[in-house]
Amino acid sequence: GVIALFIISFFVQYDLFAIEDITEEHVGKRIRIQGEIVSLRQNGETEIIELEDETASIPIILFAEDQLFQKKMYVEVIGIVTMYNCAPEIKAEKISLVDF
Repeated sequence: GVIALFIISFFVQYDLFAIEDITEEHVGKRIRIQGEIVSLRQNGETEIIELEDETASIPIILFAEDQLFQKKMYVEVIGIVTMYNCAPEIKAEKISLVDF
């Protein structure tokens, strides 16, 4: 049961999206994006990262503690698309550094 789901989720690959292609129709869907961190700010226990690729930028919402991300890092984000103030944002489930 649970172990099988964990193993399957480990091997699932999500399509890579350009940030400009993320719209209202993606709300509630899990997507994958890559980009450079251009800003970070704290809002209580939440960290908000502005991620930018060659097409646009989008806020990434983190709820985890002890994040060690910095500006100019290039990362991959897997998360759920939500809307805030009529614009898409991503609630991160996984963020990892991208090696070139």
